[in-house]
Amino acid sequence: NADDPAVADLGQNLAARVLYYGLDAPTLGRPAPDHVADARYCRRCGAPYAYAPAYYGHIGLYRCLSCGHARPQPDILLTVTGTEEDGRLQGRLRTPAGEGDFLSPLPGLYNAYNALAAIAAALALGLDLKACLDSLSHFRAAFGRLERIPADKREILLALIKNPVGVGQVLQMLTLAGRPLSCLILINDRIADGTDVSWLWDADFEALAGRTASIVVSGTRARDMAVRLKYAGVTGDIRVEEDLEQALETALSRTPPGATLHVLPTYTAMLEVRALLARRGYTTPFWED
Repeated sequence: NADDPAVADLGQNLAARVLYYGLDAPTLGRPAPDHVADARYCRRCGAPYAYAPAYYGHIGLYRCLSCGHARPQPDILLTVTGTEEDGRLQGRLRTPAGEGDFLSPLPGLYNAYNALAAIAAALALGLDLKACLDSLSHFRAAFGRLERIPADKREILLALIKNPVGVGQVLQMLTLAGRPLSCLILINDRIADGTDVSWLWDADFEALAGRTASIVVSGTRARDMAVRLKYAGVTGDIRVEEDLEQALETALSRTPPGATLHVLPTYTAMLEVRALLARRGYTTPFWED
């Protein structure tokens, strides 16, 4: 990833063939990185990177104003020309194998990067660019990761959250359309989730302030999540339901028919709520194509 200063240097001064991929999307960026960024400082001299722009975390078009170390020129470049209502990116893709129109298979900047990584690997193996783009158009979300499930004349969107950068990207995607959101947030602190939930305070839940119609929280750390939302400036009726089944029932009842319930779970909570949805007949009990 040319736009990631933490890994781009891995491709420098190698005898092997290197393919860099990256984005050109100035309207989707910001002048400086998020407050949660893992690589703010130049790997060569230690000075802070300047960005024009930063996309999320430490990802973006970076340059060190002290020594000149900068993002390498991408071999595979997506120039973003627009965004679908659901957050999928449209654009023009330029590669060593030619050019083509691009539509991200899933919403969010991070999923556009995932698609570019897959295209880069496929082209390196000699696959045809058109075949790559056609394949992307048929891609389906993995279970729990932006998976859409119909339920009682509503739609459930399952969006796994597990770290501050991921939360920021999910919330940026969900708030893009500007409509008030119905949310069910499920926070567990089991081994697979991470027993330390202090990361909730690093995540940008402030993005939900003034943008929610209904919030229900559940999970083993439901009350911690409710406190985090309070300090994020999220006002209104935040319902805490200790029982997962009751939490789902409450969240669905507070979501109007035809609308979407956005379910944001940690990993074990995602497995639990998906099993509950399967028992209710809304989806299959395990993922299969």
